[in-house]
Amino acid sequence: MKRIFSAFFVFCIFVVPARADYLSERATAMELFNAGKFQEATDGFLRLGEGAKNDVQQADALTHAALALQRMDRPDEAMAVVEKIRSVPLATFCRISLLRDSSQWEALLKLTKDEDFSAWPEKVIYPAYMARAQAQAILGHAAEAESDALRAEESTISPTQKAMAWSFIAERARTTNEPPQKALDAYAKIIAINPTSRGILQRTLYNRALLLTDLKQWDQARADISQLENLQKDEPHWNCVTQLALGYLAEKQGQTAEALVSYRKAAAIPKAPEGLVNEARAKIAALEAAPKGETPEVKN
Repeated sequence: MKRIFSAFFVFCIFVVPARADYLSERATAMELFNAGKFQEATDGFLRLGEGAKNDVQQADALTHAALALQRMDRPDEAMAVVEKIRSVPLATFCRISLLRDSSQWEALLKLTKDEDFSAWPEKVIYPAYMARAQAQAILGHAAEAESDALRAEESTISPTQKAMAWSFIAERARTTNEPPQKALDAYAKIIAINPTSRGILQRTLYNRALLLTDLKQWDQARADISQLENLQKDEPHWNCVTQLALGYLAEKQGQTAEALVSYRKAAAIPKAPEGLVNEARAKIAALEAAPKGETPEVKN
């Protein structure tokens, strides 16, 4: 059974106080970027950078222009754009974004190893720490990754950002085989924050329910699934996730018939994500193929 954990980084988390036309033009350029129209996005962001009224606006626009150029495999032009950023910390953050976007984790650590992000402009402290935390984690530096994530969490008042930092810590604890309580404590932090965006609370309840199921804490797992069920509001994605969690709980308790009921419900949900539906179908096939009276090995 898969834990649900989504990437929580965006390339730049600038909160840009700006005139309405700047925000409108930025939104248009971002739509082009997200649609893969990188040349048009580059042109739009460069225009925004030229007309920027402050360093944060300029860095925000030029960072996205550089990212678009990198996506077109034009690294020299991307670096030339970086050189135009007036603020030294914001230019460094742009380089961090480029390195992260191209998965150059060792170079990212080399660039940032001596940086004290707490002295940087407020709007980039959190994403800078989280980018370095991601690099540390990927390169196997678990303690350093957690330390940076905690610094990121302390640097922000945003409930969403705080919850994403704790999600990162929980996932690191699970993937590095830390004692289960460490992940449980991180999940509890997220639930106490009660984030309302990005489906973070739903993912947390699902992941904690799986962990509690593995620990044979059946009642606590069922309580999380019930809360998840109350939050899903007939959304196909979360409806499917809820049924997968119920199936997993039943399967781990040896209740094969009940597990099959839940997995079949998950597989039959209209407009549910293909990956989740396929997971449900695989679980059904494994249970139906198991010798009578036996339960196939359940992997989390």
